[in-house]
Amino acid sequence: MNERLSIIVPDTFSFYYYRCSEYDVTYLIKKSNDAYAQVYRYFNDETAFVLSDLIVHKDSRRKGIGTELQIIRENIAKELGGEVINLWLDVGYEQWKREWYERRGYKYSSEEDGVIWLSKDL
Repeated sequence: MNERLSIIVPDTFSFYYYRCSEYDVTYLIKKSNDAYAQVYRYFNDETAFVLSDLIVHKDSRRKGIGTELQIIRENIAKELGGEVINLWLDVGYEQWKREWYERRGYKYSSEEDGVIWLSKDL
């Protein structure tokens, strides 16, 4: 494991990474079985990262776990040289999801193929 990244992840979370054929490396951060989130480099662009799968079990919501995961994965992207971070929401998403990300500095980027892209400079 990359020692620099393990320092970013608090001891109360598990941290994994794995290689994918179409992406460089995907990083998974997990808090027991309550929540997990992923971040990965955007194809071959060393300065762009994509966030995916921020999932918090309904019984564990409203406790700050999602916010903690969000901060951790943004810090991972920064530590690896990221300058911009992107995420997508399905067009049929619940409005609160977009508002949650916008409160954290994400801005509308584009809409295509049934998804809305949001981005944030790091």
